[in-house]
Order: sequence, then structure tokens, then C-alpha cells
Amino acid sequence: MFINTTQSTGDELKTYRGAATRQEDKVLAHFKAGGDHTPSEVWKSGILGDAPLTSVRRAISCLTDAEELSKTTKQRKGLYDKPEFVWTLALGQQELFDVK
Repeated sequence: MFINTTQSTGDELKTYRGAATRQEDKVLAHFKAGGDHTPSEVWKSGILGDAPLTSVRRAISCLTDAEELSKTTKQRKGLYDKPEFVWTLALGQQELFDVK
């Protein structure tokens, strides 16, 4: 989901929404490939090319709202040695993709 804070309209808005959806698809695929991840781990994997970390965080938030991902109580050190929460596939998704 593209969060339209710039009041974009028309074709420009359509383009931005499409790019945001593709980013969410790539982030979800990363989780479906296995494991649980922090936002900075997903970002460091390079799956979104040169997109900023905030794009990864937005995609994870949208996927959490859509009940595709779940935030865990676990934390790991992220960028700058600060703790970050860990996300995993939502319970129903884990069985669908045989993630252990």
C-alpha cells in the first residue's frame, strides 16, 4: 500500500501504488523463503535494490496489517547496534509454505 503523504494524483499515484505493491510482494517472498527477520536484515539482503530502509519498514507494516506477517516479541541488534523487533510469517502462512 502506498501512503499518499505527497497528495499525488492520477498516473503518478498509480505508479507509486504499483511500486509499493511490488515491494510488499518482494518482502513477503523473502519471509516465505524461510526464517524470521528484522527490518534491517530484510533491507541488508538487497531485495529492494536501493530502496531506503523506510520502504522495508512500510512494507512490513502493511503486511502486518494485512495479517501476512506477525511481529514477535524477539529482538535482535539492528543497524547502529540498536534493538529491532523480529517479524515472521503469520501463523496461517507458515503452514501454507511449510516454513519451520
